[in-house]
Amino acid sequence: METLQVSITRMAAEDLAEAGRVLGAAFASSPLERAVRGTIDERQRRGLVRAYTATCRMPGHVSVARIDARIVGVIRWVESPRCQLRAIEKLAKAPTAIAAFGRNLPRAMKWVAAWTERDPAEPHVHLGPIGVAPDVQGRGIGSQMLALYCDQLDATGADGYLETDKPENVRLYERFGFQVRVEAFVLGVPNWFMRRDGTRP
Repeated sequence: METLQVSITRMAAEDLAEAGRVLGAAFASSPLERAVRGTIDERQRRGLVRAYTATCRMPGHVSVARIDARIVGVIRWVESPRCQLRAIEKLAKAPTAIAAFGRNLPRAMKWVAAWTERDPAEPHVHLGPIGVAPDVQGRGIGSQMLALYCDQLDATGADGYLETDKPENVRLYERFGFQVRVEAFVLGVPNWFMRRDGTRP
């Protein structure tokens, strides 16, 4: 399938709503999202958009990939320790979390706790989320966004870190130098925790 070339720029304020919609659509097929939400009906799709729009507002770098004027991909990364919210920040985001997950919030909190406890203690640049609009997946857009992230890692010598719940993503990330460090089940779903060693002293 032909690779689609995209332009990748830092997300602007006016991009936020569309970026949230792209990520919400991309993660509707996530095994973990399905374990948390059950059937992804229209209500759950709205919850996905709320959740990922809120994520794009969090600290860190968010870029969007475009074909012409349309946003078709979103990538976010953040340096540790800002990848972990402080207690007061979690409290401030509680209303958004309730709106995004509803009665599924306890399962979502178990997911977040499982990922948080495996977060490296060493300095790193945490990737996530990264997503591509479903109708253009498999066309090289994710790889182009990953290349931008890895260029940033190489420029600073930083370690990269990510989590994924899809085996096909593991193979993609391995092509960019990531290695699986831990495998674990979260809510009954296989998860892979991956590192990319940098050159930072």
